[in-house]
Amino acid sequence: MDTPATQSAAFTSLLQDFVEMRISAHEFETRFVELLNENPGSLDPRVTKPLHFLFCEVDNFAYQNLQNPRDSNEHSLRNSAREALRELLRLPNGRGNIEK
Repeated sequence: MDTPATQSAAFTSLLQDFVEMRISAHEFETRFVELLNENPGSLDPRVTKPLHFLFCEVDNFAYQNLQNPRDSNEHSLRNSAREALRELLRLPNGRGNIEK
């Protein structure tokens, strides 16, 4: 059985790309939802918790952009992704903490 750190590996790479501004918020939103759909109900609760919170933030970002595309809350989404990344990296057998 996969460890929580192993389960979170696919997400940490994506989160790092977004936090380090290698991908746009819209690309992050699309890829994040795709990853969640690939793993429905199969993740350890310690992995699910930060991802669930981040999903709510992604959903809020998408909704706000539909309402007013010029008033982007990308900064807030990036901060939420950074916090989720920190939590995932703290899992047993994780790769350590992110310094941002």
